Amino acid sequence: MLPLQLVEGWSFRKFMSRMDPMYVMPSLRTVTHKLTGEIDKLKMQRRKALKESMDGGNIRPIHSVMDLWSSRAMEPIAGIRF
Repeated sequence: MLPLQLVEGWSFRKFMSRMDPMYVMPSLRTVTHKLTGEIDKLKMQRRKALKESMDGGNIRPIHSVMDLWSSRAMEPIAGIRF
């Protein structure tokens, strides 16, 4: 998993311009906004599915993994997987 600041880097922008010169790179703010919206949708879907499975008496185990670390620049990074 790479930090979102990747889209702001010079080398990534150069790479993308060589892949498709007509492609307009989104800003970090745009990428963050879109991902936040998608994460919120996924979170609501998971909550609904969890509530439905618990209400129906069909309780199944939930497995999750969370990993916390920091970048070389001491920026916090979290990874969560269900």
